[in-house]
Amino acid sequence: MAALGVLLVATIVADLLLATRLRRGAGREWALVACGALTLGLITFFGRVFPANRQTENWTVQ
Repeated sequence: MAALGVLLVATIVADLLLATRLRRGAGREWALVACGALTLGLITFFGRVFPANRQTENWTVQ
């Protein structure tokens, strides 16, 4: 599962690199939007979802 986290971070870095390479193109804005969406998704997950899952022990019966 950790490999998926690495993949998300690599995607964010790739989007930032794409945005810097496209300096003045319509694609630059979309690359920045994609980077922002992925970043906000990770912030939401680690800020809200992950702590709630830890507190509720992922809603599993033990």
